Order: sequence, then structure tokens, then C-alpha cells
Amino acid sequence: MQRRFDVGSKVYSSQYGAGEVLAVEGIGDAEKLTILFDKAGQRQLMPAFAVLEPYVNRELNEPPGVPAGESHVAAPGRFPTEEVKEALREVLREEMGVPEIKMMDRWRGGTMILRPGREGQKEKEVPLDDFFHKIVMLRDRLRVMEQKLNAHRGLSDADKVDLQQYITRIYGSLTTFNILFAERDDWFVGQKGDDQR
Repeated sequence: MQRRFDVGSKVYSSQYGAGEVLAVEGIGDAEKLTILFDKAGQRQLMPAFAVLEPYVNRELNEPPGVPAGESHVAAPGRFPTEEVKEALREVLREEMGVPEIKMMDRWRGGTMILRPGREGQKEKEVPLDDFFHKIVMLRDRLRVMEQKLNAHRGLSDADKVDLQQYITRIYGSLTTFNILFAERDDWFVGQKGDDQR
């Protein structure tokens, strides 16, 4: 498996800005980067949880269409590719009738800190915006699985009901994350008696 970023790579984070990779540990989903950000200082991030883009400036052959002397990360902060991706997401949401899932404003730009129980080990920071995106993706995939399960011709009605109950229990296990959602309609809902904060 090939690494996306190497030592010396220039990167851009929507949370921390531009920076340079100082060290890379692990590979794949376990990959951890030590990055020195221009404004935020040194941070350790896992690309699996942090949205990182390659940083390309004028000296590194910035793509055409960016006015001279202007970096495409200087404006409040996104690459044109991110803008295109977001525009595509909006079109798909409108065409498919899928509502946008919003995070509660109080959590935007926040950080989740994972503090080990053992002394002497470093804590990890995960941007809440990235974590919320993963939670929404998990929820959407569970819903697709529900639809496929209900439409499956090889399962008896009893099997479908049994498997549906497992999915409902999974939703119940995820109700802790409801505090991140701006709209109550987007919450995870489990069985009665599950934690429904």
C-alpha cells in the first residue's frame, strides 16, 4: 500500500492551514503524520480522520487560473477541487432529494482529544468536522444496508426482521453522537430504552 504523503510533503488542512510533513508512521488507515503547520505549530494527525490536501503554491507549479501572487489556499481556505466536490455534493443532494446533514454550530472547528489511560503516552487530536463527516457516512451506509436487506429476495421475512433488529441496536449504540447533529430529525434512533441523548 502506497503512502499518500511523504516526509517533506506540503499539505493543507481546512482546520490548521498550510504545513509540511515532518514524520510519517504506519500505513493505510493507521498512518499518522507529524506536521509543522505555519500558524498552528506542530500537530499529529491521522489522514483517515483529517481532511488533508496536497499544498501546491506558485513555486511548485500552481495550476493555471489562480491570479498571480495569490495562492489557492490563501482565500478562506479551500482548493478549487474541494469547491468542485462540494458543488457536486449539492447537485446530488438536490437531484436525489437527500437533505444536507448539518453539524451543530457549537462543535464546528472543534477538536476531539483522545487521551490515553497510561501515563507518558501522547494524546491524539481529531478535528470534529472530520469525525462528524465519518459519523454521517456510517449512518448513510447503515441506511443503504437496511434498504438492501429489506429488498433481498433470498431472506425470509423472519430473517429480515431479525437482522433489522440488529441494525436498530447499532443505531441505539450510536445515539451518543446525536449531540453533534444540528437537527433532531437527523439523530440516530434505537429501541426504546436505549440511550437517546
